[in-house]
Amino acid sequence: MARGAGSNSSARGAKKVKKPLDKGVFLCYIIPMKKNKMQEVNDEFNKMFTEQVFMPMVKFTVTLMFVAVVLDYGFQMIEAIDILTQ
Repeated sequence: MARGAGSNSSARGAKKVKKPLDKGVFLCYIIPMKKNKMQEVNDEFNKMFTEQVFMPMVKFTVTLMFVAVVLDYGFQMIEAIDILTQ
């Protein structure tokens, strides 16, 4: 067997990427992996969860916080006007 030939079979077809690390440079291999059926189902579930559950929940929470802040400022304004007009 020739030197280096077949010694790293997992890196065949991988792209070499140089990434800086403080002072030196190191090499890493990015190996494209095929997704299996379970990973595809999980990715699809995550997308649907984000669209159907998470975003409406975030919108509702932000709306509720906005209403609470506006009400608080409103009552503070009413109290300040009451104090100033006495």
